[in-house]
Amino acid sequence: MKKILVAGAGIGGLVAAANLAKNGFDVTLLEKQNRDSIGHDWLDTMLKSAFEESGIPCPDSSVFSPQHNVCFHNPNKSMSLTAPENTDNSAAYIDRKFLSAYLIDYAEKCGAELRFGVNIRKAVTKNSRIVGVETDTEVIDCDLLIDSAGLDSPARKSLPDESGVRKELKESEIFSAYRAYYENITDETSEPRYNIYFFHCGNGGMDWVIKEKGFTDILVGNFTPLNEQKIKAATEDFFKDYPNMGRKIVRGGYCAQIPLRRTLPVIVWNGYAAVGDSAVMVEPMSGSGISLSMKAGKILADTVTKAVDYSKESLWNYQYRYFNELGNSQLSSDIMKNCLASMTAEDIDYLFEKKILTNAELAAQGATKYTVTEFLAKGVNLCLRPRLIMPFIRAFASIAKIGKTLKLMPEEYSKEQIDIWAKEYEKL
Repeated sequence: MKKILVAGAGIGGLVAAANLAKNGFDVTLLEKQNRDSIGHDWLDTMLKSAFEESGIPCPDSSVFSPQHNVCFHNPNKSMSLTAPENTDNSAAYIDRKFLSAYLIDYAEKCGAELRFGVNIRKAVTKNSRIVGVETDTEVIDCDLLIDSAGLDSPARKSLPDESGVRKELKESEIFSAYRAYYENITDETSEPRYNIYFFHCGNGGMDWVIKEKGFTDILVGNFTPLNEQKIKAATEDFFKDYPNMGRKIVRGGYCAQIPLRRTLPVIVWNGYAAVGDSAVMVEPMSGSGISLSMKAGKILADTVTKAVDYSKESLWNYQYRYFNELGNSQLSSDIMKNCLASMTAEDIDYLFEKKILTNAELAAQGATKYTVTEFLAKGVNLCLRPRLIMPFIRAFASIAKIGKTLKLMPEEYSKEQIDIWAKEYEKL
């Protein structure tokens, strides 16, 4: 029987482990943390349909809470844009600790072996193929390594250059986030409930406030490392704006690093496949990756089940399906995120005030149709601030090239064609 190792108890890895074990595979998951430490102590958004689509039974509806539509605020807080309300109830918040525990239990019920407190140092390579992992205490052999160890995965970082898999992310692709839930003084709530602030308190990034009954969810985020001074300045400003927010932290209250970019261009090699944060499967504007990771875990399990061997050629079907069914839809959002990240707080204020930046652009719909009047008005206002012209020209030019670039991705594995596609993909 083929031996499959899963490195890390990430969401996508747990889904893949459960589905493969359910189909009779010998699956062992190795996780550095202890069982009770897995999962962030906060709520995140997901599509409830991701359970069915990933082959996982959906938990009781009581574990979900409604997702609020987003209100975007400019840096000086003089204007705001409210996104259209989500009326189909397809997206919801879920407790990440609950979700991790739920998937761990289900993977074990399906027959996967989960070992906690195991620190993976690196992947083991032999004859241009991953054949196992080295831990603090032993070398464990495998026929396939599924990398679900996250942003700083030691498995991905130890891959040889010939794999073509990017081992490190740039600093600009990593979002430092402080998340805390403050107990409310009263149960009163007001609209809008979900507020995102660009360049809040002069910091390059975005912060949010989500107001719920009982608590207020605060995120302070930046593309450079956070420090206590930045966190204090942002939270103190929120205490002034939201007097219902008390100072007692009921959960969270710590920093984490989140990959915030399009999925890595190559996520498979001989005996290796990355999923979840190890492959950077996130929504580029929010950092949420639950739904993408769960669905990707199922696609990976389907590919492995049908594969004759676990060569890069046979695993390429996983990558091809993931990008065409899920990953490519994140490109326009990532392009727009990069465009906004290149600007100053004053630039963002101007874009709001002149209605150059609207819900259409913030949703990164890319193919939004403007009336002639709207198009001309945006163009004229951009010309009045020349430094903004090139970032938007580059962004919309990249969005226009998405379709052409996607066609370069080969359906069958071909290193030459993949290199061409990956280069154009990263240039968008």
